[in-house]
Parts: sequence; C-alpha cells; structure tokens
Amino acid sequence: MNELNDLYNYADVKNVRIDNFHLNGCESLSLCDGDLCYIAIDPLLNCTSAEEKVILAHELGHCITGSFYNRYSSVDYRSRNERRADIFAYNLLINRDELKKQLKAGVQTVWELADYFNVTEPFMNKAVEYYQNIGAV
Repeated sequence: MNELNDLYNYADVKNVRIDNFHLNGCESLSLCDGDLCYIAIDPLLNCTSAEEKVILAHELGHCITGSFYNRYSSVDYRSRNERRADIFAYNLLINRDELKKQLKAGVQTVWELADYFNVTEPFMNKAVEYYQNIGAV
C-alpha cells in the first residue's frame, strides 16, 4: 500500500473503525469488541504521513490477525502479539518484489528505501531485517 488513504480504505473494507482520541502519551491502540475492531490514534502527535502509515498498519495488524493482549498478559505473550502485528505491517506496506527491485537497482541505504516506500527509517530497517531473515531478499 503506497498511500495513507489506501490504508484507511483497507480498514473500511475490513470493517475496522478508526477514530482520533487524546491517549495521554500513547500514540495509538487497537481493541476488539466481538466482531468489530477499533483503532484510536492520538491526533496531538502531529506525525508525518510516513509515521501515520506505520502506526496505522501496525494497529491494523493487531485487528486483522487477532493479536490482542491486555495489561495482565505476560511479556512473552505481548511480544508475540506485537511481532505478529509488525509482520502484518511489513507485508502490507513493503512489497517484497518491489523491495528486491529497489535493492537490485542499487538503492542501498535505509533512508532511501524508507523514502521510496514512504515509511519511517526504523520501520524500514526492521522490515529489511525481517525479509532478510526469511530469505525473501
């Protein structure tokens, strides 16, 4: 997904409601209530479109994969669910074939790849590492 609007449309198709709420220091959260999923994003963050894309894709990962936990969950269980949401976001935002194409074309720096895919550098770094670990690039 190249554009932020594509993510909002995807969420709409998947029946995930997205709202803005002041979250007191938390940038975003997602929750499931039966068959409905909700995402809240703090509008006071003043984030870039790349940051918003990464946040939204991650929260969609929780909703679509059902990777939820609560504050009483073990650290291991939380980590597993966060990882599932991250992997979903990598696959949603970074097309594997397009990443290979960019690498073959000589794009080598994380910031250039992040700029190309309109995501944050830390996210791009983790996505490249993930794809390398699974042997996809």
